[in-house]
Amino acid sequence: MISILIDLKTFPNEMLTKDDVSSKLRHRALFGRVTFRNADSTSSELLTQVMYGLAGSCDVDLEFSGSDLNAAIDYLNLGVRRLIVTAEQFLLLSECVSTERLALRMHSLADLQADQWNRVSCLYGPQAVLSETTKTPEAEWNLTDVPTSDATVFRERVWQVFDSSILNNPALLAQTIWARLRSDRSDGLVPTIVSDPLGRALGLCYSNQSSLERAIALRRGVYWSRSRNSLWEKGESSGQTQRLIQMEFDCDHDTIRLTVEQTGGFCHQGTYGCFGDSRSAGCIERHLAERLVGADQKSITLQLANNPTRLLEKLHEETRELLETGEATHAEWEFADVLYFSLIALKSKRGNLSAAFAELARRSLRISRRVAKGDIC
Repeated sequence: MISILIDLKTFPNEMLTKDDVSSKLRHRALFGRVTFRNADSTSSELLTQVMYGLAGSCDVDLEFSGSDLNAAIDYLNLGVRRLIVTAEQFLLLSECVSTERLALRMHSLADLQADQWNRVSCLYGPQAVLSETTKTPEAEWNLTDVPTSDATVFRERVWQVFDSSILNNPALLAQTIWARLRSDRSDGLVPTIVSDPLGRALGLCYSNQSSLERAIALRRGVYWSRSRNSLWEKGESSGQTQRLIQMEFDCDHDTIRLTVEQTGGFCHQGTYGCFGDSRSAGCIERHLAERLVGADQKSITLQLANNPTRLLEKLHEETRELLETGEATHAEWEFADVLYFSLIALKSKRGNLSAAFAELARRSLRISRRVAKGDIC
């Protein structure tokens, strides 16, 4: 659906500090995807810095110029999800790179041949113009040009790039998003799954264009209350607020997911989520963090956090036992110990488990294959 542009030529002028880089990047990652433009040899250091700043927290696409496969692989190894390429580049690179890692830039769907359509997993349309007449992809592209009778397939594959300035216009942005969503409810509301940064569902709410606009403007969890028939900002009266991290949409465009940082409990019964407090990784991380700031000096967790030498000994001991065991159940027990002690180290450094998982996701996108310098394949 929507990707926010990051121009590597102008982005350095916006940066003040290292923390400023991270905050600006995450601000633009609101919809779970950003697009890099003007990446070249002179911006490689900045690109690396930006990718680590995002730390796998969203999908990154990059407009690729040239035909050097090694350069393409370097970008993909950094964690770029897809390279946005021309039809000519697509034919060349798809011989060596999975088409799942390529997005086709099209100005007219009439230029897309039938055999290409079946191979393309993602399409990028003309860059959207920020104005009151911003068109949807369906308006920009004539659907009669699509070499398939299923327009839904087209909707699922197409993305449009918006300049980051659209983030300063929540009304226009909400209008643009709402035009691409659909609802089968009589009241027109769209079901909205609310999740924490580790992906655990906290509960189910409902959204409309007004609540989306308010959520984008405040960067907080805002929904439409069916019982009050009005906007509902989570925590406005209870103090159990939500910081909005990302807003994403499912493949059918009939469900929204808001990823939030929840203060206190989400549920009116006082639990973290509406499905009760569980054994999820997020709850375990939260309970451990609470012990680190607790006053109970007898807490093993707190003692280890205050004694790095002893914590290192425990990590060595449990890691060795994990490697030496030959039984699955015992391995699970030992891994639990390793995870527990690792979490103590992580939280002591003010790190987050969700960021660690996001970094693993970024690394999983690496491509190991290399070719001779200058070769296409």
